[in-house]
Amino acid sequence: MTENISGLERFQKAKRQETIEKVTRAIETLRSEGKDVNFKSVSNASFITRKTLYKVPEIREMIESLRKTPEHQSSFYQDSLKRRVAELEKENSELKEKVKLLSGIKYSVVKLKEFIAANAPGKTA
Repeated sequence: MTENISGLERFQKAKRQETIEKVTRAIETLRSEGKDVNFKSVSNASFITRKTLYKVPEIREMIESLRKTPEHQSSFYQDSLKRRVAELEKENSELKEKVKLLSGIKYSVVKLKEFIAANAPGKTA
C-alpha cells in the first residue's frame, strides 16, 4: 500500500511541476507579445483552468505579482486605452458642435415664434 501512495505522490508532484512549467511558458509568451498577464489570459495561453491557477499557490502568486505591477501592463492595453480616450474626445467634440448648432436653431425658433405672435392677423398694435 505504501508503494502505491508514493507512486501517486510522485505522479502528483510531476503533474504539478508540469503545470507550473506550462504556466511559466505561457506567461513568457504573453509578456514577449506585450499582452496582459492575468488569470484569464494565462489560462487561455496555457490551457490550464483558472481554478487550477488560483489553487496552486506558486502560480497564483506569480500571476498576482505580475498583474499588479504597472511596468508589466502591456503596451497593447495602454495603446487601446489611448485610442479609446482619443475616440471619446473626438465624439465629445462632435457632440459639443451639435449642441451649439441646436442651441442656435432653438434660439432662431424662439425668435421666429415671437415674430409670428407679434405679427399675427388680428393682432392690434
